[in-house]
Amino acid sequence: MPQALPFDTHSAVKRLVEAGFTEKQAETQTELMALAISENIATKQDIKDVRNDIKDLDVSLRQDINGLELSAKQDIKDVRNDINNLESRFEIKFTKIHGEITLLKWMLGIVIAGIASLVVKTFFV
Repeated sequence: MPQALPFDTHSAVKRLVEAGFTEKQAETQTELMALAISENIATKQDIKDVRNDIKDLDVSLRQDINGLELSAKQDIKDVRNDINNLESRFEIKFTKIHGEITLLKWMLGIVIAGIASLVVKTFFV
């Protein structure tokens, strides 16, 4: 079904003739304008197709976004688990180091006590 043009071709021919064009020139000019206009005007079906394409893209994008959101949530959960594991490992290492430092303190105390007893024995006994 031909699309109705947004301007009156008969009126356009008539005005061009009144402006000094020959009948043939006016008709040719009007046909060219009608062709240019009809090739560049979207039909209702064109608009409907574009709307459907947009709806399809919207659905697809929403699915992609939901997938990315779920993936991001899982990644965050994995990072939190990794952090918790690292905290546990560091806690174990710090506890071990604390125990070693405590042992060194006792050993240093014993060494100092031994040196003090030698000093006392040497100078006071």
